[in-house]
Amino acid sequence: AIQAQMSPHFLFNTLSVIGELAYMKGAKEAAETTFALSSLLRKSLRKSQELVSLKEELEYIQDYIFIQQKRFRNLVNTEVEVDERIIETKIPFMTLQIPVENAIIHGLHPLEKQGVLSIAGSLQDNRIILQVTDNGVGIRPERLKDILKGNNRVSTRGIGLGLSNLKERLDYYFGDAYTLDISSSSGEGTTVTITLPFTNRRGDDIDKTAGGR
Repeated sequence: AIQAQMSPHFLFNTLSVIGELAYMKGAKEAAETTFALSSLLRKSLRKSQELVSLKEELEYIQDYIFIQQKRFRNLVNTEVEVDERIIETKIPFMTLQIPVENAIIHGLHPLEKQGVLSIAGSLQDNRIILQVTDNGVGIRPERLKDILKGNNRVSTRGIGLGLSNLKERLDYYFGDAYTLDISSSSGEGTTVTITLPFTNRRGDDIDKTAGGR
């Protein structure tokens, strides 16, 4: 237990030192990337088994996207538009991060030019509609079919495994009260749409549902 508590503290403190040293040496970009990584890891370890507000999820994603923009030399242009009425709604941690990661790694990076990643959240008929859209290379029809079926052939290639894990978490918290859809055209891009019930502003209803499954 002591080791489990000490290791993250050591990691965060070390990253902070590296960031401060980078600033002192005038390496502002390196410092900002280090601090973004520290923030991302801190949130990951603290909230990996928790429900978080949509606002917190978006803050986590901003750190992740910042690092990926440095990694891929600003190839990703991000647009975020979320209805303020749902910003405090509780969702399972990393609900949006998984499709965002797939969009960057599998959709936009192979594009080899600047692409657009859009994150949208709206409220319709007492349902939360979350969408992650990219204008990247898209998914071939046969592969998309395998992914939607949960075919094991794509589970080791990243995108299928991540979405499979996401579906398991959504199943646990929402049962049959959610949907996860993927639409894609090869060469044009991909949209992942997650629909959740809007009855859980503080996460109370989700906690009760999960506790009873």
